[in-house]
Amino acid sequence: MSTEIFNFTKNGLQKASPRPQLPFGYRIYQMGYDTEGYYAVISDNNENGVQKTVYMGSSEYRKSTMFSYIDKYSRPLSKKFGIGTYYDDLTNHVYRREQVEAQIKIANEYDVVLKNKAIKKEERRLQTINDLKIQYNYLELNPNNENKITKSNIVKLLKHHFPNQKFSIRKDYYNSYTISWVNGISVESVQRISNNFNSYSFDESGDYYDPTPDEFNGLFGGLKYISLDRSFTEDIYEIFNTVNDRRGEHNDQCTRLNQFLHQCDIPDNYLSINVDFNSMEVLTFEVQLQQNSVTTTALL
Repeated sequence: MSTEIFNFTKNGLQKASPRPQLPFGYRIYQMGYDTEGYYAVISDNNENGVQKTVYMGSSEYRKSTMFSYIDKYSRPLSKKFGIGTYYDDLTNHVYRREQVEAQIKIANEYDVVLKNKAIKKEERRLQTINDLKIQYNYLELNPNNENKITKSNIVKLLKHHFPNQKFSIRKDYYNSYTISWVNGISVESVQRISNNFNSYSFDESGDYYDPTPDEFNGLFGGLKYISLDRSFTEDIYEIFNTVNDRRGEHNDQCTRLNQFLHQCDIPDNYLSINVDFNSMEVLTFEVQLQQNSVTTTALL
């Protein structure tokens, strides 16, 4: 059974034709992440119709090897459409052999640099893993990233940092959980803990939310989505309502008070929370969180 190859073009899909073998030094234009620029052909077609190329620019800002390839069905630059690899049929430029050979030497040397960087990176990774095992010896190892173990480890880490706070963790759907609690610890403080278990992030384009597990996730588990849901007791909600009723000319002060109540830690056994309206002309607030004769005050 034969296989037909098609390319995307501005006119839709079109059947692709094999390109001709390109001479040594023939200029190639490549467009893609960390690969964009001009290359030169440095080999004949292999059995699959692929030719090797070398990047003709500087290695200074590259993150990967300077060598690349142009495949059998790559299109001419005159038919460029989107990212990809194209041979320069517009100028048919061929780099001088001595220029290309000098660039091959630079590319080989840069591959050695990349290899040494990779070795050092792996050494740091292994050291990090060893350090994490010691630091978090109370967590369960989770090499298969089982959600049940990951959830258990989240609970253990939260309890380790906030022993007096009650948390509820529910599964929303596969690989997505929500942590809930009342009053107590600020969202920012809990998020510093939960972020350890977030093993996904957006790529540099911002278009894709991809797995990006780190060493902590490899040991103790990771999730795609972790939501935080902090609620408050009725007396605190009443303060929010009172503050919102006084918006208008005092909007800035009301906003600061709301932010403070959301961002501060509220002691589990507080005695009272008082908001003092010191002046109706220039409104200021004083929030008091009292526990065992200890008062936390914020003047806004």
